[in-house]
Amino acid sequence: MSKPLYYISPTDPVDGETRQYNDLWRRKCEMQRLLNFWTEPLFKPSGAH
Repeated sequence: MSKPLYYISPTDPVDGETRQYNDLWRRKCEMQRLLNFWTEPLFKPSGAH
C-alpha cells in the first residue's frame, strides 16, 4: 500500500527516531488486513509506518 499524501512526522525525544503517522489511513489499512486474513502486521507496535 502506498503512503498517504498527508501525515505527521514527530521525532521521538528518547531515541531520536522520526516516525510517520496518519491514523485514519492506518485504520483503513488495518481493516483491509483483517478482512483479507493477512497475518503480518502492517505497522510498528507504536503505530508508525
